[in-house]
Amino acid sequence: MLFIASQVSLSTTGPEGVSVAVARAEGEKCERCWRVLPSLAGDPEAPGLCSRCVSALAAETPQGTS
Repeated sequence: MLFIASQVSLSTTGPEGVSVAVARAEGEKCERCWRVLPSLAGDPEAPGLCSRCVSALAAETPQGTS
């Protein structure tokens, strides 16, 4: 892993080669994993969670229970 960040942009258009700019990631923050994504899952059973977290929680929940 090169960066521990939600979003990274590299540019090679600068006169010295590669440049790095730091800025706040755009999007919404998942309440469970804290990743910043363009949009969250929108699951009414799990509001505020990304699709990865919704899937992880569904896999952990035994069948027939909520």
